[in-house]
Order: sequence, then C-alpha cells, then structure tokens
Amino acid sequence: MKIALLAAGAGEMLCGSCLHDNTLARALRRAGHDALLIPAYTPLRTDEPIESHAGLFFGGVNVYLQQRVPLFRHTPRWLDRWLDSGALLRWLTRRVGDTDPAGVADLTISMLSGTEGNQRKELARLCAWLRDELRPDIVQLPTELFLGMAAEIRRTVGVPVVCELNGADIFIDRMRAGDAIRVKALVRQNAVHADALICPSRFYAGYMASYYDLPPARFSVVPLGITLEGCRPEPRRRAAGEPLVIGYLARICQEKGLHVLAEAAGALLHAGAPPFRVRAAGYLPAAGKRYLGDVRRVFARHRLADRFEYAGELDRDAKLRFLQSLDLFSVPATMQEPKGLSVLEALANGVAVVLPAHGSFPELVAETGAGVLAVPNDPRALAAALHELLRDEDRRLRLARAGAAAVHAGRSADKMALATAEVYRVAAGAAPAGEARGEGGAGLRADRSSRRE
Repeated sequence: MKIALLAAGAGEMLCGSCLHDNTLARALRRAGHDALLIPAYTPLRTDEPIESHAGLFFGGVNVYLQQRVPLFRHTPRWLDRWLDSGALLRWLTRRVGDTDPAGVADLTISMLSGTEGNQRKELARLCAWLRDELRPDIVQLPTELFLGMAAEIRRTVGVPVVCELNGADIFIDRMRAGDAIRVKALVRQNAVHADALICPSRFYAGYMASYYDLPPARFSVVPLGITLEGCRPEPRRRAAGEPLVIGYLARICQEKGLHVLAEAAGALLHAGAPPFRVRAAGYLPAAGKRYLGDVRRVFARHRLADRFEYAGELDRDAKLRFLQSLDLFSVPATMQEPKGLSVLEALANGVAVVLPAHGSFPELVAETGAGVLAVPNDPRALAAALHELLRDEDRRLRLARAGAAAVHAGRSADKMALATAEVYRVAAGAAPAGEARGEGGAGLRADRSSRRE
C-alpha cells in the first residue's frame, strides 16, 4: 500500500506527535508498505532517522501571510518556495516562541474551511502533487485541524482519507469561547469526509466522541508503539548508598505537571523518604523558562535545590541513557494525557511509573501492570505513591520488570504499524467503521469534562 502521511512540524521542538509519526512511517516501511512522511507548517525534527519527504506543504510563513495579507493568496510559486525555506522557518520559530491559540483562531478556522479558506492555493498544490506525482492509495492527516482538506483530497485524488487525533483539544480550549465553538463545529462538519478517525487510547476515543459530538463508532483505537532498539528492559543496578532517582521526561510546561512533582518531592523529604534525587528532561519553550525558574524555587524552598537537575532536551542516545539512570518515573500531568509516549519509553527501559489517575494513564497502567496511580493534581497523594515504591524495592523492581515485558511484547512500533495498516485496509475497502477498533470498541464512555483540570 502506498501511504501519504502528513505530519505537522513543530518548529524546533521535539514533539511527541512528530516522533510518533516518524516512528510509524519507518515501521510501515519495514512492514512492506511505501509510506512517505510529508511535513507541513515547518520541517520535522525527531530523535530518530527522519523518513520525511524533502519538500514542505502549507509552510508556516505562507499560511500565515495568506491569512493576513490577501496579496499572498496569489503569489507565484518561486516566492512561496523561498518563504517555505527550512532555514527561514527554523530561524523564525526560534524567535517567535509558542503559538497563542487565541491569536490564530481565525487561521485555524480558515484552514478548516478547505477550498473556502484563505489557504486554498496551498490545498490545490498539495492535491495536485498527490494526484499527479505521489499517487498514494491512502492519505493520513496529522490532526483534526487538517480535516478541512479531506473533502478536496477525496474529490481530487480519489483515495480514502484517515485522520489522527492526538491533543488538538487542548489548543482549542485555549481559544476564546466563540472561536472554540466554531472550530469544533467545523471539525464535526468535516469529519464526515474522513474514512477513519484514529485515537491512541480508549480514553481519548471516548473523550473525542463526546468533545466533538460524534458517534463513538467513527473512532478507531490504535495504541502507540515505540522503537525498542537500544532499550534496556532490566532495571538499573544501584550502588549501595546511592540515592534513588525519580525522573520526568516531557515538555517543561504547566500542563505536564513538573511543579506538582516538585511539591511532591518536598512532601517526600518531610515524610522521611529514602535519599532521592529528581532528574527532569524535555523541550523548554521560551515561555517555559519562567516556569522552570518557579519550579527551581519550589525545590529550593524545600531545601532540595541540590537534588534537582534539569538535563535539557535530549537526542535519542541521551534519552535512553537518561531513562536507564532512573529508579522511578513520573509525569504528573494536570491535563488528561491522550498518549503517554514518554511513559512507554520509561517502561521499555525497566523503570516503574507513578502517574495521575486520569486520561490514558489508568488503561496504560492496567495493561502493563507497571506502576501506581495517584489522585491527579495532588502533590501529597503523588508523594505517598512515590514513597511507597521508594521504600519497597522488591515491589518497585517487580513492577519495572512487568512493564518492560509488557511494552516489549505488545507496544513495538511494528505492532502499531500492523494495527494502523488494518485501519487503512478497512478504510480502503469502505467497510463500516467498527466501534473503537484496535482495542475492542464496546462501551466507550462519553466524558464531557475538560481535559484541563
């Protein structure tokens, strides 16, 4: 099968969605499919060999200028090509910082408007290239915010379109209320043109059905898989008297909960926990520098400044070394996580986990038997769960080995590719979508609460 996988670049950030899409493309190719990753907005950045097409569609500068300045909706390709330069886009993303959802709501609505939007020139170029040059059997969109393309791709290219859903709701929820309502209505309207909607967890499939008011049967669950090469499933051997290490690997921001872990560390110290350190790593956006400073002050307030280390953003080899240096892992996200990619990576490297009991985490812990759940957004509850495993080495190692075995057996990138290809096969055959295929779909629970808690 020839597969066109669009992937939305995140500038200089190593984002989980780009990592996942690149891993999926590589695994699909290993499975014998002709899968090509096609970057949109900005060139892709990953910590593994990149599988992407050298070109770029819907370049971030062009998309923005076409929204703000009508002249750029009619500019020649040579000028658009210059504005799509990878060097220019990287330079700009380093200086612009994080995108404010409220400030680009009109652009989001325009993109969802497809041929009626201000980026119709970009859509026509993508469709012509797919039809005349790539000629895929199926097209996958990277997020529901791209669903405005689905009808035109189906009409022009004549192939099925599937779409991943993996966290755009957090972006939408930060818009003004009226804009968020309009965006959700457009997603719901355009979803009819998608042959499958793919979610990474049962929790998120149910949540998306409720969030967009779509039938649960429209969603297919394909659990995340990861690259296992280089992962060490056996827990680390700690020297006598060496402090235990609690790790965090995620973007440095409020939603991922590093501040909760900092407060929990203070509670651990006052509860007389065994000697420990906290090591954190992950992308630090410009807006996150003040947040990281606040986190450091929490550690200092609890007289733990010398027990906290921020290791920065890591390439793959450094990431594996980082994970293999840990005894416990926790990302106490204040939002309800749809994926938990770094949790899988920690488990694959023989590290037990302590996670908040919301989002995709409960099903991940139940599947792997590899950790403990704590009340969300409660540093004392997190501290109690961490303390339990810091004290009980036998249980901690037992959970770590169980998690590693489960991930190595069932969450490889190759298994993810097989499950994804099955969704493609059904979509291409125009068979009725099963309810949350991939994990069994009966009984998806609709949860209308916000994921930002």
